[in-house]
This record gives sequence, structure tokens and C-alpha cells, in this order.
Amino acid sequence: MAEQALVEAENRALAKEKHARHTESVGSKLSGPNPRLAVMFRQEAADLRAMAIRRRDEALRVMKEKIIGYNQSVAYFQSQGDTEVVIALASSLYAVADRRLPGFDFNPKVSREWITQQKART
Repeated sequence: MAEQALVEAENRALAKEKHARHTESVGSKLSGPNPRLAVMFRQEAADLRAMAIRRRDEALRVMKEKIIGYNQSVAYFQSQGDTEVVIALASSLYAVADRRLPGFDFNPKVSREWITQQKART
């Protein structure tokens, strides 16, 4: 969702930049080229990008915190011997990390191999 918002913001920023180029070179029939207005449009485009990047980064930060928290839950349920819950939680963690945070190293409490072995046993 944050990535989609970033793409939408980039599209809006590109539209602002296109408008800025037009304003700077052609302008309107009444006033002609307007470099000051073009600068304002470019600033709006930069602001749109910056805000979208901040929102995406915040969403990723929160996601990383949640993964770390769920990882602690995996450790707890593993210590309680609740293998089914551990498999479900750890599999979900790996799925989210693989899809949304490919470079994120969260030091998992159980390995992928352990999950595979446990699934084979049941």
C-alpha cells in the first residue's frame, strides 16, 4: 500500500513537472511564459515526492517493528512447545519479509529448514 502511494505520488509529481515545463516555456495566452510559477510547480512536485517517501519509510519502519515483535512471539510459543503456532507465525513472518522487506535481516528464532522439517512430521 505504501509502495502504491509512492507510485501515485510520483505520477502526480511528474504531472506537476510537465505543467512546470509548459508554464516556463509557453505559459498562457494572456501572460506568456512564467518562470516563477514553474518554480512553484517544481517545488510542489518535490514536496509530493518527499512526503510519499516519508510515509513509505514510516510504514516500512512499523512493519519491521511488528516483524521483530512477532519474532518474539515465535520464541515464546516455541518455548511452550506449541509447534503448530510456531509454524504458522514463522511462516507468516518469512512470507511478509520475503515479499515486502527483501533485504531485512530480522534474526529469525526458527529457520526455514526447521519449519519444513516440522511440516513434514505432521
